[in-house]
Amino acid sequence: MVELAGSTVTALTEAEWERALAGVTAPLPFGTACWRRWGDTSAPGRRFTPVRVCRSDAGELLVPLFVSELDGQLGGFGYGMVCPGTTWPHPALPRFDRLARTLCAAAGLAGLRTLLPPLSTVDDLDRLAGHWRGVPGRPTYVLDLTAGAESVWARARGSARTAVRRAESHRVWIDDPRPADGAAVTDLYLRTLQRAGHRLGSRPDLAFLAEKRADVLTVVARGGDGAAQAVSAFAVCAGTAFHVVQATSDAGRRTNAGHLAFFAAISGLAAAGVRRVDLGSATNPGQERFKLNWGATARPTRLLSWPGGQP
Repeated sequence: MVELAGSTVTALTEAEWERALAGVTAPLPFGTACWRRWGDTSAPGRRFTPVRVCRSDAGELLVPLFVSELDGQLGGFGYGMVCPGTTWPHPALPRFDRLARTLCAAAGLAGLRTLLPPLSTVDDLDRLAGHWRGVPGRPTYVLDLTAGAESVWARARGSARTAVRRAESHRVWIDDPRPADGAAVTDLYLRTLQRAGHRLGSRPDLAFLAEKRADVLTVVARGGDGAAQAVSAFAVCAGTAFHVVQATSDAGRRTNAGHLAFFAAISGLAAAGVRRVDLGSATNPGQERFKLNWGATARPTRLLSWPGGQP
């Protein structure tokens, strides 16, 4: 078991964090600036205070620490995680309670928490933190892609397949995002939130989802006039994808463009070798129905907190 007694905790600037993160293989994709800034729109009072935990004989860990008043959180968007540095010699991370005790003592925090995906969702994460069990959190919905997109189509309920065919009958077509789609992605996202009764503290900048990036796959469904009717976007990392945007215009709701965009994205992920897709939690019955209709399985996330007795 990795011990952290005698470790040094050093604060990093955002620039130092980005440089350090670029030199390691992160088990989750949410540590870079674009994801953090998106997370800031829903938690504006939180401060990003990244640190490096280092001990001469135990290597270093990169910690995306966010601080709100006296509490700390690992990660600021999606799931949280700790990244082993290039000198980390161990196959696994230290116990969560030991890491939390070290971080809280150094930063003057009363507690630390984080959220992890279900076990057997991200292989590299299981290797590093399979012993971080915590308590069951809100269910997320996991879609198995190991047998390819054709298997997803075969398992999907008839209503999902009918919606895709209906979109095609309305001459909705699939396209890669264009540089000019950055604003449209954000507008569709905000319009979808508005229909569900949600408001953000500020407007996020989601233009990065329309860029060509190794950690993102985005599909746009367009109407006959070329306007974006739906967007389906995923963060991608080491064989696992995370559904981050499913957004539809008012016109796209009438044509079922969202289902067509979703299945096109799933097909692209399967072709890229993605084996599992985390579709996220459901905040209303409609979202739950969408995920289940496509064959996803509800599985509990992992909530970890210290103090709390969780290893």
